[in-house]
Amino acid sequence: MKFPPHLLLTPIITSIVSCAAPSVNLEGRIISRLDIVYEGEKTVDEKRLRQFIEAKPGSIYSPTLVDEDTRRLYHTGFIDDVSFTALPEDNGGVMIRCTVKTRPLIGRSRVHR
Repeated sequence: MKFPPHLLLTPIITSIVSCAAPSVNLEGRIISRLDIVYEGEKTVDEKRLRQFIEAKPGSIYSPTLVDEDTRRLYHTGFIDDVSFTALPEDNGGVMIRCTVKTRPLIGRSRVHR
């Protein structure tokens, strides 16, 4: 009996997915660190971006807070793409990584400050 190739991969894919690390509920923990990572050219100063982010060290982490920060950053017009990743830290806090792709400057050579 001959099996279609896509059926032969199903057990492998299922085992890979089931090996993923269990998700950890980070909601309610204190944010201990916020890192901003740029993809591509840095056309907006990090300090300027931080003005629009409420998920700061010392505040309480929640997915809603990060969703609001995402909307706020898009609304500035400085951002083409943004994503937030929340990771548990050994101290019990949450480290947030904000990855941004800023819009290119047209006709200017200065970074938005």
